[in-house]
Amino acid sequence: MAGLLNNADDLTFYTAMDGSNSYLKCMGYTTASTNSSDILEFEIVLGPSKDFDGNLDQQLFIKNVSSNPVSFGVMNGEDTDLNNQDNVPVKSLGNNHGFYIENDFSDPKYSNPNSPNFREDRTQYRLNVNLDTPNGPNRYLAHYTSNWLPINNYIVDPAYPIFTGTNFKDAKGQEATHHNNGDILYGGTDGSDTSYSLLWPYQTLQSGETDNYGVSIGMNTQGKVQPILKQTYENTTRTDGTNQVGDKLHFRLSVSNEGSSSDWRISKLINSFSIKNGLTIDPNSIKLTDSNGKQTSIPSNDSQITNDADGLQFQPSNF
Repeated sequence: MAGLLNNADDLTFYTAMDGSNSYLKCMGYTTASTNSSDILEFEIVLGPSKDFDGNLDQQLFIKNVSSNPVSFGVMNGEDTDLNNQDNVPVKSLGNNHGFYIENDFSDPKYSNPNSPNFREDRTQYRLNVNLDTPNGPNRYLAHYTSNWLPINNYIVDPAYPIFTGTNFKDAKGQEATHHNNGDILYGGTDGSDTSYSLLWPYQTLQSGETDNYGVSIGMNTQGKVQPILKQTYENTTRTDGTNQVGDKLHFRLSVSNEGSSSDWRISKLINSFSIKNGLTIDPNSIKLTDSNGKQTSIPSNDSQITNDADGLQFQPSNF
């Protein structure tokens, strides 16, 4: 999004309040091609996340204010640095949920006052980049920082880990392969300067149309628990956006701790949504998926499951 600002005209900055939440907005105009008549109005909004407690949502809204259809792709690239430690490895959150970085001052050289690497402030942080947000990116890549090139060259440059493909439309990144929680996507013991890039689908906006692109970012200190609880559902019977009597709805309840070096023990999960909305749960359809994507079916008579007037209750025996 930095490139968007560098090529923008008539930049205006705002602060806004929504209840007790404050937001920062930046608005301006840019072009998506060498055709100066293909004018796009954009708005960047930073504010508290609605999906991830303690996170900051970064939203980009683009409106085609020209008289012609305009085709373009959105890319967001960021250099990584935590507490002035620039060579932090980028690690997966698992199941393409996103990735995170953590600084590390455990090496004695950082605590030795006689060392040139001595750091008085050795606070350790973790920064999460959550991709499974509304209108989130569909491709991502952790890579070497110096590899900032125009996207077509950037994809085919053989020097560093790169997107595969021949252009923006068909480019693929690390979402194309499975990564477990904690897997290093790029960086490590070699001290590489790391960055990441996000891609959204290439698209065409008709005159007057608006679309938005989002990502959620959150940071906490070592030892702090950051519980994330999220529920989504999909109608597997119809795709017209309505729910009818007899339809099958697939609910997904995800729970994770995205804190740094911390433990969160779960004693009970209660899903009362289905009871309150007159739905009947199929107890034989319950499956448990771990952070690495391994899925296990839970029998309806399993002692971990209770289905009563309070809703579906899950008391994990070891979680």
